[in-house]
Amino acid sequence: MQTTSTETCPVTGQQVTSDQYARALTRAQRLGLRVAGRGIVRATGERCMAVSSGSTPNLYHVVAVGADALRCDCIAATHGRYCAHRALAHEHLRTCVRCQRESASTHAEAAATPADDALAQGPEAARRARIRDTAPLQRSNAPISIYRSEM
Repeated sequence: MQTTSTETCPVTGQQVTSDQYARALTRAQRLGLRVAGRGIVRATGERCMAVSSGSTPNLYHVVAVGADALRCDCIAATHGRYCAHRALAHEHLRTCVRCQRESASTHAEAAATPADDALAQGPEAARRARIRDTAPLQRSNAPISIYRSEM
C-alpha cells in the first residue's frame, strides 16, 4: 500500500498531497512548461507568474500567488484539478525561497552593493554607479504587470 504525504507550500501554506504534486510536476516537465515571467496583479497586489501552456503555443496561464493558495486560470484548475502550471509555480517558489536563504547567508559576508564599492573608489565612480543603477520605467494602465523571469 502506497502512502502519500501532504506537503505545504513554503509561501502560501497550500496543502497538496505529494502524489498530486509529483504527477503534476512530471506533467509540466514532460510538456516543457516554463515560468516565463513574474509580476503583480495591480488590482489585488498579489504576486503572479506567467506559465507557458502545454497545448497552445504562445499562450501563457497566469498563476496568482494568494495568501492561502495558488490559483491558475487554466481549464484544469477551473474544474478543481491540481494543474501542471500550479505545480511548476510551486516548484519555482520553493527554488526562490531556497535561493533567498542561501544568498542571505552569502550577502552577510559580502559587500553591500556595487555602489558601495564605487563610493570607496571616489565620488566620480559613485556618480557613475548611481546613474547605471537607475532605469526609466514605463507607465501602464494594464491590469497585470509581468516581467521576465531569470530563473
